[in-house]
Amino acid sequence: MPVRRASDFSCRIADLINSSGVPFDPMLVELADCVVTLAGAGSAPTTTTTITTTSTVITTPTTSTTTPPLCGNGMTDAGEECDDGNTNPNDGCTQFCTICGNSNVTAPETCDDGNTLVDDNCPEDCQIGACTPTASPVQTITVTASRADLTSIRFLLDYPDGQVALAGGPGPDLPPGTITDTPGDPTPFDVEHAVRVVVSAGFTFDTTTIAKVNFLGCTGQPLPSAGDYRCIVIDASDGDFNNVTGVTCTVSIP
Repeated sequence: MPVRRASDFSCRIADLINSSGVPFDPMLVELADCVVTLAGAGSAPTTTTTITTTSTVITTPTTSTTTPPLCGNGMTDAGEECDDGNTNPNDGCTQFCTICGNSNVTAPETCDDGNTLVDDNCPEDCQIGACTPTASPVQTITVTASRADLTSIRFLLDYPDGQVALAGGPGPDLPPGTITDTPGDPTPFDVEHAVRVVVSAGFTFDTTTIAKVNFLGCTGQPLPSAGDYRCIVIDASDGDFNNVTGVTCTVSIP
């Protein structure tokens, strides 16, 4: 069998995702390229993919917290993308009269993934607060469920990014010790402004305390109160391992 050359293989970029799990802009995907290299002459074909991009200067929008002077009057005036008559940041038209959820990052937005869902990499107000995390945890919160006869629960803990952060840096994984005191095995997935957690066991929890979460602080920022956190139950199972509805969760700070 003849030795195959690198040029005999083709490579195409289908998608690019950064270290936080966020897809790159489609324009950058179009600029990306990949090449195939072989381990060496006479060896079995081995593909090594390298991502290369054309050198391009990309201007990042400067974040500004200046609110247009007429924002909130119910009329879309100069400098506004929308105006729904209020300054609620979570209703699609933000408190800065920009449209969150249109896939365009408009200052002071830091992201916009085309929706206003809280359970993904871009929060419902399209802003993730900047944070220089402290070296060690500064606040522990307790998550409590509304019933104790559960065998599993999956919840979303929306935390005040810009005031606290979870250890482990960018990416979904958390180091051991970040989530403790769970009645079953915890499986967390951090999206930088919220964390999804599954706690499951082969037996009934017999406790309403679901977890304790240890947060790092953000340098120079005050610690949040329990009311600054939001806990949402996605689904849960009872003692017979059947799905149950109506389960809620709350956050307290000892």
